Amino acid sequence: MIDSQHPLQSVLAQLCSPPRGDGRAPVLVMLSAETGAGTSYVARHLALLAAAHYAPYGQRAALIDLDLTNQGQAAFFRSHEGQTEFGVSQGPYDATFGVEPFWQVSPDGVDDQGHRKSTALYGGLHLIGSTGLAVTEFRWSEIKAGQTVHITAAREYWNAVRDHFAVVIVDAPALDRTDIALTVVPEADKTAIICSNGRASDATQKQLSDRIKAENGRCAGLIVNAGPAYSHSQLA
Repeated sequence: MIDSQHPLQSVLAQLCSPPRGDGRAPVLVMLSAETGAGTSYVARHLALLAAAHYAPYGQRAALIDLDLTNQGQAAFFRSHEGQTEFGVSQGPYDATFGVEPFWQVSPDGVDDQGHRKSTALYGGLHLIGSTGLAVTEFRWSEIKAGQTVHITAAREYWNAVRDHFAVVIVDAPALDRTDIALTVVPEADKTAIICSNGRASDATQKQLSDRIKAENGRCAGLIVNAGPAYSHSQLA
């Protein structure tokens, strides 16, 4: 199980402070300017730390994998390493929470009777062992020839997620691959930029911060991934 003294624990506390005035869960996006910064690792461990903190109170944390083409988070927890450390996952359960989600499939799928298939068919939620963590997974096996998938703004969805969890961590693909994270940052409480050690002063970090703000997002600064150590700082 994850160590409660993990160096990201203090980073999580900073990201969750101050709490929302309405008492709902914060949505925290993890985003990097370039591939290879360790965003998925940071997002996963922040989510596990949040789950460990809130599980004794009967609450869960959510890890939303925004990289629909990769879905590395669900794959990790399904791996031998993931199951050995964190237990067998349960599910999938409906990841839409009864509202239109951030993923959209077109044209609509139809069943044998010609009825439109629910968007819940494409998005699953897995409960990870006894950790108190829930992880999303997009079901590519349900996508048929001729259908396309894209991510869209979904304020109602993010508000629904807030009502089901204590903390919501979003693992977003790097901006040098795709800009889909920019559909979520306006709805998030904070977006943290992940960068590798020695890259904190690069102009790309400030440029990403400016772009987050231009999308009406709130940039929470940098999380510097220095191997076993992490630091959190604000951008100028």
